[in-house]
Amino acid sequence: MTAIWWLRRDLRLDDNLALATALRASQGAVVPVFVLDPQILAAPDVGAARVHFVMESLRELDRRLRECGARLIVRRGQPAQELVRLARESGARLLCFNQDYEPYARQRDRAVTAALQAEGVHVVACHDRLIAAPDALRSAQGGPFTVYTAYRRHWLERVLHDPSWTARHNRAGDVHLRPIDPALASLPIPTAAELGFALQQTIVPPGEEAAQRLLRSFTQREATGLRRYHRNRNRLDIEGTSRLAAHLRHGTLSPRAAARAALALRARSEDAELRHACEAWLGELAWRDFYTAVLYHHPQVLERPYRALFHDFPYRDAPDDWRAWQTGQTGYPIVDAAMRQLNQEGFMHNRARMIVASFLCKDLLIDYRQGERYFLQQLACGDAAVNNGNWQWVAGSSSDPQPYFRIFNPVTQGRTYDPNGVYIRRYLPELAALPDAYLHAPWELPEREAQRLGLRLERDYPRPIVDHAAARERALRVLRAQRARPHDQQ
Repeated sequence: MTAIWWLRRDLRLDDNLALATALRASQGAVVPVFVLDPQILAAPDVGAARVHFVMESLRELDRRLRECGARLIVRRGQPAQELVRLARESGARLLCFNQDYEPYARQRDRAVTAALQAEGVHVVACHDRLIAAPDALRSAQGGPFTVYTAYRRHWLERVLHDPSWTARHNRAGDVHLRPIDPALASLPIPTAAELGFALQQTIVPPGEEAAQRLLRSFTQREATGLRRYHRNRNRLDIEGTSRLAAHLRHGTLSPRAAARAALALRARSEDAELRHACEAWLGELAWRDFYTAVLYHHPQVLERPYRALFHDFPYRDAPDDWRAWQTGQTGYPIVDAAMRQLNQEGFMHNRARMIVASFLCKDLLIDYRQGERYFLQQLACGDAAVNNGNWQWVAGSSSDPQPYFRIFNPVTQGRTYDPNGVYIRRYLPELAALPDAYLHAPWELPEREAQRLGLRLERDYPRPIVDHAAARERALRVLRAQRARPHDQQ
């Protein structure tokens, strides 16, 4: 029996449940297909970094498929129509895919399933994209979790004590495929530019092989990798994170492979600190599952705040401030360095994401949804569930928000997490000559010292667009007034 393997967010051969299922059912007669969906490509929050990452990962995957005896079929159009057409052309009687949990994906997959079943094709939707499916964990009351700490406790207990949660489904080296009928038509894999996306960033290398290299490097590094993750993960001046976010988002790496790496390191050591580091990284994988579960059970969060308190929040319309934030010209070096990293690399450190989000929502009182959308447009790892959850957490509108009065001080954050200014100097070369004492607050630099260094604020670097202390008081006044209104109920 010929099986179609429909790829979406699982661009890999290793540890892929949909592929493993198709292989078992068809004895290698698998037709791998990727459908270019015009509705996704036309979405306003889809950016060049993500499209480039996907297309180049597909290019590598096609090469690896050819080494296994097959090739990737690429079609463009409405997925249900294209998959029905491919089933008829190939004689396939089985369609396998890994589930996606975002609202559009669920609607699309229902349409595809109905259309293929009407053709007499058996459809198998596999749980592969997360470690814990959105319905896998329930609170004591029987409903989905809305608080991360309780979710993480249950999630970690399962992962640590039930090997099936991180079991490997297949090995890339064991994938052997029958040749694809040369009569099956395929589009060439397009570049991002050919799809209308002009990449301006230098992003993390795409593809399954790059993902495996990054994972190995992260788990083997002594001073800055997984072994010291709990110490370094918030430091902006140290490469203390895995840089695997884009690979997990697009499925060039299995989340189970990431978890297994941490579990293996944890099992080999009696060092309590090392075990803590491994559990801290596992907790980041739990965040990913948690936010996806929140979106799955509350799809409306992509359109409006989770908490009713914020449904009519009086955000400011401030286009000049918005533009300064976008372009890294706010006058706060840690904010500007982070935004320039995003614009240059399609990536931003998670601590930096919290800093810039707090600045936009609290200091500038600009709607978090503008920042949320901009991040999706720029990030190679743009994941709707995680991105929405993070932004709503900072804004205070999520199911498990930070306290409304928590407003990050950008100067304090910079001095804490980039104490020697390594991160700022990397992305703000115009401030490279400043002494460390003034790097996080250039406006405090004495005029005589500025003249000696040849630095002029406003000419070389903007003055702050807002006074943080005054902006903090303004935000607190607005938040308190909003909380006093009678709609402060979910």
